[in-house]
Amino acid sequence: MDVSMVNPDQKKLVDIHERHKEWLRAQPGVVRTSVGLGQGGNLAIKITFDKTLMTDKVRQAISKRLSGVPIEYVEWDPNESIRPQ
Repeated sequence: MDVSMVNPDQKKLVDIHERHKEWLRAQPGVVRTSVGLGQGGNLAIKITFDKTLMTDKVRQAISKRLSGVPIEYVEWDPNESIRPQ
């Protein structure tokens, strides 16, 4: 993503995502992560998850690590054409 063309809030979220994406993607049930518009049109770190593997404990760990950062969880559809990262 070319961050030279984005607003400061988006750049901040992109930076946070870059710092934490390896850790996030290593969590059980996390299929993919990105920065994008969440429901309501607000910027968020989007975490696509497999509901058969994601536990409350994992969600709590993510929330603690990204405290104060808007997070949106998106349930992964195993039939979608995009493969997990």
